[in-house]
Amino acid sequence: MPSFVSWVRLLPAALGIATWLDEKAGTAESEYLIASQARSLMNRLARDLEAAGIDLPRPRAAHGTAYLTVFAETSSALLARLGVAP
Repeated sequence: MPSFVSWVRLLPAALGIATWLDEKAGTAESEYLIASQARSLMNRLARDLEAAGIDLPRPRAAHGTAYLTVFAETSSALLARLGVAP
């Protein structure tokens, strides 16, 4: 039997990340700025992600551009929860 998924929390978070990624595609912003914006996005989505069963890293798990790896891992966890292979 499939495990429970809180779609009410998961889908808005997925939409938020997908929309943000579309906005950042092809941008000329620096990696540092994009990493900072990714951290802000994850902070805004934290409650929905946690309610949907996505484990979030500690707030200061990575500094600067290293946060992009944390963002990618969290996004992959979200896709896995949706049942989509990353």
